Parts: sequence; structure tokens; C-alpha cells
Amino acid sequence: TEYKKSLAMRLKVYGTEKPHPSVAGSYNNIGSLYYSMGKYPEAITEYKKALNVYSACQMHDYGSECKAIISSLMLKCKKMRKKVRKGMSRRITAKLRNKQGKGRCGKK
Repeated sequence: TEYKKSLAMRLKVYGTEKPHPSVAGSYNNIGSLYYSMGKYPEAITEYKKALNVYSACQMHDYGSECKAIISSLMLKCKKMRKKVRKGMSRRITAKLRNKQGKGRCGKK
């Protein structure tokens, strides 16, 4: 994506030795992109990278925003995992019922 190209250019210009806010901004943009696509684990990873750089640059306001977004995303991931487990549990129960010769209403 364009955001990843931008990150690569900024890393080339500023290097990795000393953190730079522009690099953090690129990580933040990539995190936002993943967030909008519903790819929450990937978004969390990128926001954490941004948070680390912002913290190293002592830009605590931006770091606080990243922390809030990360917390929100982690909660969303937790809720999604619960829904998946619940759905899987229902499917397994239905399969077991069908193997035992019972339909949905418990009748043969």
C-alpha cells in the first residue's frame, strides 16, 4: 500500500537509530488502514509500533491516543473470539445431534 511505501521512505530518510515522529505517523496510518478493514490484530501491531516510537520521542499525547485505540481494539478482538467460540460450540452441538440420529427438535 501507499502507507507502507511511505513508511519505507521515512525509515530510509530518518533511519532506525533515533526514533522520529514521522515514522510513528506512518505506523499509525497503517494501523488505521487495518482498523478500517476490520483486521484488528494487524491494527494492534501497527499501533503498538507507533506507540513505541511516540514514547521514545516523548510525544505522550499521541502515545495516549494509541493506547486508547489499542485498548478498544483488544476489547473488540475479545468479543469477536467469544462470538466465534459460541458459533463453533453451536455447530459442534448440531453435528453431535445429527450423528446421534436426532434432528433439530430432538426427534428421530
